[in-house]
Amino acid sequence: MILSLADAAKLEWDWVWALEDSRNEYGERRMIGYGPIADRVYCVVYTERKGIRRIISLRKANRREVSLYADKI
Repeated sequence: MILSLADAAKLEWDWVWALEDSRNEYGERRMIGYGPIADRVYCVVYTERKGIRRIISLRKANRREVSLYADKI
């Protein structure tokens, strides 16, 4: 399955676990989130501007991230 940023709309946002990405200074607050689309966990990077979620990237979560998500949810 090829992903586009528009696929982030399919994320079950009520089930997204997110933390702030503080690895670099981005000039805005960036979040790294993990959540399901159907039966698979995805990693989404986003920021919020004026109450609107702006998607920066979306990809399948790797095994470590899936395990982390399972531990948090």
